[in-house]
Amino acid sequence: MRRLARLPVTLTMSTLMLGIAIGSGTAWSRIDHATLSYVGLNARHVLQLHWERVFSSVLITHGGLVFWRSWLTLVAVLAWLEFRNGSRITALVFWVGHAATVLLLAAVLLPISGRFWPEAATVLTTVPDVGPSAGYFACLAYGIGLLERDLVRRPAAVLVGLGLAAILVVRTLSGGAFTAPDAWIADLAHVVAFALALVAASAYRVPVSIPPRRA
Repeated sequence: MRRLARLPVTLTMSTLMLGIAIGSGTAWSRIDHATLSYVGLNARHVLQLHWERVFSSVLITHGGLVFWRSWLTLVAVLAWLEFRNGSRITALVFWVGHAATVLLLAAVLLPISGRFWPEAATVLTTVPDVGPSAGYFACLAYGIGLLERDLVRRPAAVLVGLGLAAILVVRTLSGGAFTAPDAWIADLAHVVAFALALVAASAYRVPVSIPPRRA
């Protein structure tokens, strides 16, 4: 119980996400189009200043197995970072990482793709995205970036970062931006969130808050 008391962010986020999934039916089936259109987020919403979607899109997923995979990952990653570095850091990294990723996709990647890959720009402005993955990948990257041992930190950062980038490249080359646009946008957000948080952790390292063991 004492350890659980040290994880208020993880408990709150996971409970809210589970409750929303049960209430919306996405715990066992795919999200319906009307709900996705109502709460989902794309670059067009950001440019039109629909900031409420930055929050409404986080705690609901595409549903079914996607929900359980996302929920379990959120619990594991947030609990790990919160136990090591505290609740304030975890909440800050999750929400700032999510918001920064959304803003970068809309303000930087959308104009670039509009110039060099118009079809991808259309996907970014028309396909709504949902889920907490940008936030928890930011937390994962930040936690890795704060690891004290270089022999662990550097290989972990390289392996996870290259893995995410490889998934994005393979999906892009196989036409996933158009055959599975929701998954392609998620992969893109994962790479951006991981990179941003890793840079932030490298620039600002805070002490780990693991309590000393009793003799």
